[in-house]
Amino acid sequence: MAVYLEECTAIKLQVPLDDIPREVLKRVEKDHPEILEVQSGWGNTIPKGTWEAYAEEVPAEDV
Repeated sequence: MAVYLEECTAIKLQVPLDDIPREVLKRVEKDHPEILEVQSGWGNTIPKGTWEAYAEEVPAEDV
């Protein structure tokens, strides 16, 4: 359960709270209420693929 909750903090909650199972919502409200609030300061949250990251770190070769 802790791993699942940890992963949830990295994404924007896109469902109404009514769609979250009651047991899960109670546990989150009890143990981690901050993840139910609007997060700020995250910047660009679009994941970067392996090739995109590689292209940014390694200079292009002259062909």
